[in-house]
Amino acid sequence: MTPEVIQLEGLRQLIQNLQEEINKEVGIVEYGRPEPKPTPKVNKLREQSRWARAELHTVVESIRQSKPEAITEWINHHKSFLEPLHAETSKAGIKDNRHTFVVFCLEQWQKVAAGEQEFVYINEHFLKEYNTEVRNKAPKISAPDIQESPKASKSWWQFWK
Repeated sequence: MTPEVIQLEGLRQLIQNLQEEINKEVGIVEYGRPEPKPTPKVNKLREQSRWARAELHTVVESIRQSKPEAITEWINHHKSFLEPLHAETSKAGIKDNRHTFVVFCLEQWQKVAAGEQEFVYINEHFLKEYNTEVRNKAPKISAPDIQESPKASKSWWQFWK
């Protein structure tokens, strides 16, 4: 993998990690319940996610202009994992959730190729081995530490300050 592909994949994984952390914090798995009021930690994670998405957008735009073959390599890297899964789930003849998510991911990577989006979320529940393989091939990138606003760190009873 070229350094550009490693950078792109590292940012994609960072966004995915932040999104998974947000989902854990707000209890997104509890269906039918309204999302609780965001905590300072959730707000911080969302801010880091916004930063990472903006960074990925900037990097993708830069690479599209300077080295467009790196974008193609990044997409082909993911397709190399997805296409065998697609063939496996198609052969089974059963169109289950796993097959649906494989097809969905392939469609999302086509949108990346077309320049319509920069980020593809990999559903870890249905595509665990794909997610694991992809994560093992790219380095970890961490988001910058974004400080909470002073207003959010006040105690509830100090509302007049």
